[in-house]
Amino acid sequence: MFSCNIFFYNTGLKTGRDQITRMAEAFGLDEPSGIDLPGERAGIVPTREWQRLHGPAVWNPGDTVVMAIGQGYLLLTPLRSALVMAAIANGGTIYRPRVVRQVVSPLGDPVERPTAEVVRTIPLNKEDLAVVREGLRRVVNSKFGTGQKCRLEGVVIAGKTGTVQVTGGGTKRNHAWFVGYAPYEDPKIVVAMLLEGKESGGFFAAPAAKNIFAAYLGLKDGGTK
Repeated sequence: MFSCNIFFYNTGLKTGRDQITRMAEAFGLDEPSGIDLPGERAGIVPTREWQRLHGPAVWNPGDTVVMAIGQGYLLLTPLRSALVMAAIANGGTIYRPRVVRQVVSPLGDPVERPTAEVVRTIPLNKEDLAVVREGLRRVVNSKFGTGQKCRLEGVVIAGKTGTVQVTGGGTKRNHAWFVGYAPYEDPKIVVAMLLEGKESGGFFAAPAAKNIFAAYLGLKDGGTK
């Protein structure tokens, strides 16, 4: 699986802005997740209505091109990225994330245990979803995949690397992304990794995510129990 922005540039132009933003809204990229923590920020999906309220005055084809690779006016949090990846892994269901597993009394008796809450179900085409999942698998496991440093013996991990480009104050710096799930055949965990100031998701975020996968699945770095 080669890393090729030009492919996604062309795909984005063929797909069109409205189709991209429609699917982004379906995944809830412009909404807070509702996690049980204060201060959560919502993302931005640059729809035509958003443009009318916030600009720019003119939408150029180049804006669609950069949106197709997750840049430009499109904005989402690491938590939302994890929810998107989880929906891809489970077939299209977005759950409300929770920090609290259960509330217990001073004596240790369970008082409250929140149940899984479905926020939305996305009608994804099974054939299209299979193509996306296979692409995510190859990112980590193919000979040319950008996420090879997340490989873990004994389990198949699927994921996507990325680089956030930030400018401000006359300087430019990158942040490294990796978002993935495992095991590929029977998903149990999603990891969203963002390392500020690092140049490459494949070189920095992927191996950091690998350590989390290994710890959760009870595997050592080499993949042995």
